[in-house]
Amino acid sequence: MSFKSRLQDTLDKARTLARTVAFRLDAGFAAADILNRIDRAGARFAVRLPNNAVLDRLAAPWLSRPVGRPPKKGYEFAVELRGYKNPGWDKAYRVVLVVVDQPDKNGCLSLFPHYFFIVTNWPPKRMSPRKLLAHYRQRGTFEDHLGEWNALGVNLSQDAFAKNEVTLLLSLLAFNLLEVLRREMESAADPRPNPPYTPEEGGFDLTRFRSVVPKAGAVLIRGGRRLWFDLAEGIAPLWLALLSRLRRWRNAERSIAPNPGFLMPPPSHAFLKFHPRM
Repeated sequence: MSFKSRLQDTLDKARTLARTVAFRLDAGFAAADILNRIDRAGARFAVRLPNNAVLDRLAAPWLSRPVGRPPKKGYEFAVELRGYKNPGWDKAYRVVLVVVDQPDKNGCLSLFPHYFFIVTNWPPKRMSPRKLLAHYRQRGTFEDHLGEWNALGVNLSQDAFAKNEVTLLLSLLAFNLLEVLRREMESAADPRPNPPYTPEEGGFDLTRFRSVVPKAGAVLIRGGRRLWFDLAEGIAPLWLALLSRLRRWRNAERSIAPNPGFLMPPPSHAFLKFHPRM
């Protein structure tokens, strides 16, 4: 089935559930025929628009840094761009320029501000540039998780489809379990309201968490009727933090989800801060 057919199926199903249908898509779906199809169907879209020479020229006046020392946390703004229309568009859709000029973890700004574009058919009164940016950032995050899922080293190279399917489903369950454990450990280890969960700010990525915490080396000691796990001194605080959270879990009968077929959604703290390298 082609993407256009899937797009139409999605529109048809969505209209049975909601009055307003809105798409948030990355730059890979910014083709003119996709945008036109969504607009003709009466749906809304906010799509990342790939850079080109015309857009870069329109953005240039907004990329000069103000005179003086920049703010400690940098700055970010979104403005409406005028005078751009792709030849393949049915009409001139709105284009919003987003400029992000924020320091890295060492407090240094990049040589030039980072910027990108969002094309939309939302009317300005319904969606201001700043509101549109916030709306666009609510798009799905599974693509951002793909790299971490690959850290599990899953190889779908079996000789039968059913075997590959089982391998894939088991790896997704393992990924979900690791994500839950990582979230619990970091929530216990850092009591701040908004702790630095991202690897760029000192948090654990999934590869690091998997190799350091669940796969930590230990010595098994048998004493009387007990078994003792002697963990490395540097790892023990992480395990204690994780166990302190696990003890708060309810029993399985009370905590089972209404629909156990769904995996746990991404944590609420995931990807709330924009990183300039994205």
